[in-house]
Amino acid sequence: MPDRYETNTLPRGSRVTQWLGRPSEELLHNGIRHLSECLECIGAQLHSTGNFIAAVEITLLYRHLHKKFFADNETSTGTGGGLSAVFTALNQLPLAKQNSFFSGVDELQKIVENAVQART
Repeated sequence: MPDRYETNTLPRGSRVTQWLGRPSEELLHNGIRHLSECLECIGAQLHSTGNFIAAVEITLLYRHLHKKFFADNETSTGTGGGLSAVFTALNQLPLAKQNSFFSGVDELQKIVENAVQART
């Protein structure tokens, strides 16, 4: 929208761009909650169609977002129910320590974090 606007009059050709550079915490959490619902749906679909690697990557993002943004509020963390088949499959890998439903994905996250930190 131009910086000056009058109803039924064409703008003079200037352009102004605005965006929300830093959303409120509530807006950010609502966005992450919505993204998480989408990740659950897409991750489950990818897993059921044989795209296990993509489903695992989605599961890593899902788990990371929930641990980072909702760790203090367990009712907001969600169970990841749509991704339960991926969590279960990851728990069957040799890397999982089998002490919780999220053990496999949490161990995989540690491996990724350690690899990235080693490069920086």
